[in-house]
Amino acid sequence: MRLNAAGRLQVSGYGIFKGDRLKLTLNPEEMFYYKLLQGYSMRGEIPFTLKKHGQEGTALFSVSYGRESKHVVMRTDGLHIQVQLAISGMVKEYPRWMDLRKDSNDREVDRQLEKQIREHLMSLLAKLRDSGVDPLGVGDLVRAYSRDWDEKEFYERIYPKTAFDFAINLQLTKSGIGE
Repeated sequence: MRLNAAGRLQVSGYGIFKGDRLKLTLNPEEMFYYKLLQGYSMRGEIPFTLKKHGQEGTALFSVSYGRESKHVVMRTDGLHIQVQLAISGMVKEYPRWMDLRKDSNDREVDRQLEKQIREHLMSLLAKLRDSGVDPLGVGDLVRAYSRDWDEKEFYERIYPKTAFDFAINLQLTKSGIGE
Protein backbone atom coordinates (compact mmCIF):
# COMPACT_ATOMS: atom_id res chain seq x y z
CA MET A 1 0.00 0.00 0.00
CA ARG A 2 1.04 3.54 -0.59
CA LEU A 3 -0.35 7.05 -0.52
CA ASN A 4 -1.55 8.44 -3.83
CA ALA A 5 -1.38 12.11 -4.91
CA ALA A 6 -4.62 12.87 -3.06
CA GLY A 7 -3.17 11.49 0.19
CA ARG A 8 -5.36 8.38 0.21
CA LEU A 9 -4.23 4.81 0.65
CA GLN A 10 -3.93 2.92 -2.62
CA VAL A 11 -3.28 -0.78 -3.18
CA SER A 12 -0.26 -1.04 -5.47
CA GLY A 13 0.07 -4.82 -5.40
CA TYR A 14 -0.98 -8.04 -3.73
CA GLY A 15 1.24 -9.78 -1.23
CA ILE A 16 2.01 -13.50 -1.32
CA PHE A 17 3.18 -14.81 2.02
CA LYS A 18 4.98 -17.96 3.05
CA GLY A 19 4.35 -18.48 6.72
CA ASP A 20 4.40 -14.99 8.19
CA ARG A 21 6.91 -13.51 5.73
CA LEU A 22 6.13 -11.56 2.57
CA LYS A 23 7.79 -13.47 -0.27
CA LEU A 24 6.36 -11.82 -3.36
CA THR A 25 4.21 -8.93 -4.54
CA LEU A 26 1.93 -9.26 -7.57
CA ASN A 27 0.86 -6.24 -9.59
CA PRO A 28 -2.86 -5.89 -10.55
CA GLU A 29 -2.31 -7.45 -14.00
CA GLU A 30 -0.59 -10.50 -12.48
CA MET A 31 -3.37 -10.73 -9.90
CA PHE A 32 -5.96 -11.09 -12.67
CA TYR A 33 -4.05 -14.05 -14.12
CA TYR A 34 -3.66 -15.46 -10.60
CA LYS A 35 -7.46 -15.33 -10.19
CA LEU A 36 -7.85 -17.14 -13.53
CA LEU A 37 -5.59 -19.93 -12.29
CA GLN A 38 -7.54 -20.17 -9.04
CA GLY A 39 -10.84 -20.39 -10.88
CA TYR A 40 -12.46 -17.73 -8.68
CA SER A 41 -13.98 -14.50 -9.87
CA MET A 42 -13.27 -15.02 -13.56
CA ARG A 43 -14.29 -11.54 -14.60
CA GLY A 44 -12.22 -8.62 -15.66
CA GLU A 45 -10.40 -7.12 -18.60
CA ILE A 46 -7.19 -8.17 -20.31
CA PRO A 47 -5.39 -5.65 -22.53
CA PHE A 48 -3.54 -7.37 -25.35
CA THR A 49 -1.59 -6.51 -28.49
CA LEU A 50 -2.86 -7.24 -31.99
CA LYS A 51 -0.50 -7.49 -34.97
CA LYS A 52 -1.38 -7.84 -38.63
CA HIS A 53 0.44 -6.87 -41.83
CA GLY A 54 3.07 -4.82 -39.99
CA GLN A 55 0.47 -2.92 -38.00
CA GLU A 56 0.24 -3.13 -34.24
CA GLY A 57 -2.50 -1.99 -31.89
CA THR A 58 -4.02 -2.64 -28.51
CA ALA A 59 -7.37 -4.28 -27.82
CA LEU A 60 -9.26 -5.17 -24.68
CA PHE A 61 -10.67 -8.63 -23.91
CA SER A 62 -13.52 -8.37 -21.42
CA VAL A 63 -13.94 -11.71 -19.61
CA SER A 64 -17.55 -12.42 -18.67
CA TYR A 65 -17.12 -15.92 -17.22
CA GLY A 66 -14.92 -18.98 -17.28
CA ARG A 67 -14.02 -22.36 -15.83
CA GLU A 68 -10.72 -23.82 -14.68
CA SER A 69 -9.55 -27.32 -13.85
CA LYS A 70 -6.17 -28.80 -12.96
CA HIS A 71 -4.93 -32.38 -13.29
CA VAL A 72 -1.72 -34.11 -12.27
CA VAL A 73 0.14 -36.20 -14.86
CA MET A 74 3.37 -38.06 -14.08
CA ARG A 75 5.50 -38.54 -17.19
CA THR A 76 8.97 -39.94 -17.76
CA ASP A 77 10.34 -36.39 -17.89
CA GLY A 78 8.73 -35.43 -14.57
CA LEU A 79 5.59 -33.99 -13.06
CA HIS A 80 3.19 -32.08 -15.29
CA ILE A 81 0.20 -30.07 -14.13
CA GLN A 82 -2.41 -29.79 -16.87
CA VAL A 83 -4.44 -26.61 -16.57
CA GLN A 84 -7.61 -26.29 -18.62
CA LEU A 85 -9.20 -22.87 -18.98
CA ALA A 86 -12.46 -22.13 -20.74
CA ILE A 87 -12.90 -18.37 -20.95
CA SER A 88 -15.80 -16.51 -22.51
CA GLY A 89 -15.78 -12.83 -23.26
CA MET A 90 -15.86 -10.02 -25.76
CA VAL A 91 -13.13 -8.11 -27.58
CA LYS A 92 -13.60 -4.37 -27.19
CA GLU A 93 -11.67 -1.26 -28.13
CA TYR A 94 -9.77 -2.91 -30.96
CA PRO A 95 -7.92 -1.07 -33.76
CA ARG A 96 -9.98 0.10 -36.73
CA TRP A 97 -7.81 -1.86 -39.18
CA MET A 98 -8.87 -5.15 -37.54
CA ASP A 99 -12.36 -5.87 -38.87
CA LEU A 100 -13.80 -8.53 -36.57
CA ARG A 101 -16.75 -9.19 -38.86
CA LYS A 102 -14.39 -11.30 -40.99
CA ASP A 103 -13.96 -14.88 -39.80
CA SER A 104 -10.25 -14.88 -40.66
CA ASN A 105 -9.65 -11.85 -38.41
CA ASP A 106 -11.75 -13.39 -35.66
CA ARG A 107 -9.61 -16.54 -35.72
CA GLU A 108 -6.42 -14.45 -35.76
CA VAL A 109 -7.54 -12.46 -32.71
CA ASP A 110 -8.37 -15.73 -30.96
CA ARG A 111 -4.92 -17.14 -31.76
CA GLN A 112 -3.01 -14.03 -30.66
CA LEU A 113 -5.05 -13.60 -27.48
CA GLU A 114 -4.61 -17.26 -26.50
CA LYS A 115 -0.85 -17.03 -27.07
CA GLN A 116 -0.54 -13.90 -24.91
CA ILE A 117 -2.67 -15.35 -22.10
CA ARG A 118 -0.52 -18.51 -22.12
CA GLU A 119 2.69 -16.41 -21.95
CA HIS A 120 1.38 -14.37 -19.01
CA LEU A 121 0.26 -17.49 -17.14
CA MET A 122 3.61 -19.23 -17.69
CA SER A 123 5.47 -16.12 -16.54
CA LEU A 124 3.34 -15.88 -13.39
CA LEU A 125 3.77 -19.57 -12.56
CA ALA A 126 7.53 -19.30 -13.02
CA LYS A 127 7.59 -16.25 -10.73
CA LEU A 128 5.63 -18.09 -8.03
CA ARG A 129 7.74 -21.23 -8.33
CA ASP A 130 11.06 -19.32 -8.36
CA SER A 131 9.98 -17.46 -5.20
CA GLY A 132 9.35 -20.77 -3.44
CA VAL A 133 5.65 -20.15 -2.84
CA ASP A 134 2.67 -22.32 -3.78
CA PRO A 135 -0.45 -20.16 -3.33
CA LEU A 136 -2.31 -22.14 -6.00
CA GLY A 137 -2.10 -25.37 -4.00
CA VAL A 138 -0.09 -27.45 -6.48
CA GLY A 139 1.36 -29.42 -3.55
CA ASP A 140 -2.11 -30.23 -2.24
CA LEU A 141 -3.23 -31.29 -5.71
CA VAL A 142 -0.24 -33.63 -6.09
CA ARG A 143 -0.77 -34.99 -2.57
CA ALA A 144 -4.34 -35.94 -3.55
CA TYR A 145 -2.93 -38.03 -6.43
CA SER A 146 -0.08 -39.68 -4.50
CA ARG A 147 0.05 -42.13 -1.60
CA ASP A 148 3.66 -41.53 -0.61
CA TRP A 149 3.75 -37.72 -0.82
CA ASP A 150 6.44 -36.06 1.25
CA GLU A 151 6.05 -32.29 1.64
CA LYS A 152 9.72 -31.48 2.17
CA GLU A 153 10.87 -33.59 -0.77
CA PHE A 154 8.12 -32.20 -3.00
CA TYR A 155 8.95 -28.53 -2.40
CA GLU A 156 12.73 -29.03 -2.51
CA ARG A 157 13.08 -31.38 -5.49
CA ILE A 158 9.87 -31.78 -7.47
CA TYR A 159 8.05 -28.42 -7.38
CA PRO A 160 10.97 -26.42 -8.87
CA LYS A 161 10.99 -28.78 -11.89
CA THR A 162 7.22 -29.08 -12.32
CA ALA A 163 5.99 -28.33 -15.85
CA PHE A 164 2.66 -26.66 -16.56
CA ASP A 165 0.67 -27.46 -19.70
CA PHE A 166 -2.21 -25.24 -20.76
CA ALA A 167 -5.33 -25.98 -22.78
CA ILE A 168 -7.07 -22.65 -23.31
CA ASN A 169 -10.48 -22.53 -24.95
CA LEU A 170 -11.60 -18.99 -25.77
CA GLN A 171 -15.19 -18.20 -26.64
CA LEU A 172 -15.35 -14.79 -28.31
CA THR A 173 -18.93 -13.57 -28.06
CA LYS A 174 -20.38 -10.52 -29.73
CA SER A 175 -16.95 -9.16 -30.63
CA GLY A 176 -17.06 -5.70 -32.06
CA ILE A 177 -20.75 -5.01 -31.52
CA GLY A 178 -21.31 -1.36 -30.79
CA GLU A 179 -17.85 -0.28 -31.93
